[in-house]
Amino acid sequence: MPHKEIGVKEFLDCAKQLNVVLEEDSLHTFKNLQLGFKSKAEVIVIFYIEEGVEKLYSIHLSKK
Repeated sequence: MPHKEIGVKEFLDCAKQLNVVLEEDSLHTFKNLQLGFKSKAEVIVIFYIEEGVEKLYSIHLSKK
């Protein structure tokens, strides 16, 4: 289960084990502030960066 303290690498490794492909999403990525990823099913995963540490912020469906 994802939790707010999970890092990007650990989250992406878990997703890969479940055959979920997440690619970096430039719409939701802001240098030194947050990283965004999107799946083919339009699920958005956002990590915010606080003091150099990435933390899970949200998982939601795209509003397309």
